[in-house]
Amino acid sequence: MTPLCPADDPGAVDDREDEQEDEQEGRRPTTVRVLLADDERLLADTVADGLRKLSMAVDVCYDGDAALERLGVNQYAVAVLDRDMPGRTGDEVCRWIVQSELGTRILILTAAEASAIGWTGSGWAPTTT
Repeated sequence: MTPLCPADDPGAVDDREDEQEDEQEGRRPTTVRVLLADDERLLADTVADGLRKLSMAVDVCYDGDAALERLGVNQYAVAVLDRDMPGRTGDEVCRWIVQSELGTRILILTAAEASAIGWTGSGWAPTTT
């Protein structure tokens, strides 16, 4: 069975130790950490490869539940989310990020019907356009 997150693969490269060394020595980490969550594996892996070529550290997940698990472990500058994923949807992951006040910026990358996430006055929620 293929892991839902490449980070769950015991052979995967983990660059967190380098970032922790930088922080301990007072240096800012030089990479931007991105979470990319999309169940379309070819698309997710292609986007991740492009971001890595731009020197970004990218964790890829193929469902919303795995994305929430990664968000609970790592700090991300950006989360790129598909709306229609197995498990929790991109909208639910987005809502969790906002409510958790992580400071993670969110980009919705989807082929789903036209809609957006907007401020409703009482919180963030999906809105149809």
